[in-house]
Amino acid sequence: MTSRSSMLSLGVGAIPAVAFTLHDLVFQLPDNQHEASLGFFLTASGLLFVWGLVGYLAARGRRTVVAAVRAGAFAGLGSVAILWLTFLTLNNLFPVRMSYEPDRIRAFVASGYPTMQAYVKHGLGVGPFPLLMCVAALAGVAGGVLREKVQERTVSGPRPLQ
Repeated sequence: MTSRSSMLSLGVGAIPAVAFTLHDLVFQLPDNQHEASLGFFLTASGLLFVWGLVGYLAARGRRTVVAAVRAGAFAGLGSVAILWLTFLTLNNLFPVRMSYEPDRIRAFVASGYPTMQAYVKHGLGVGPFPLLMCVAALAGVAGGVLREKVQERTVSGPRPLQ
């Protein structure tokens, strides 16, 4: 893989982390209160699209389907790793600012930790990130396979109509 496509894949993979930072730290937008809203579906669709695109970009120049699948999966995992690292960093640097949601405040009060900093450091757990890693890897695999199929078609030329 060229350094240009890997940088592009990394940049696209960082989009969820940038969106998270804007949503929670900068604008502090309310969550969907556990309701399936249009915003939730747009967010989920956007994440799947980004992770598929990351896999597609990462698979550029791969010669086999297995290599494209591997590149797509690792690119999706890398995107969630960036997101997870952003989550941990922001929550540890700005625990009060990041703890504006009613669910987190209730969990903090029920936890028994003396400060929000202590709760964030010890009580948050892994959250949804392992599940997100699986979903991102699958979306990355789909993007990688699509890229390999597109490359295969363009290298071998168009197929004749039957």
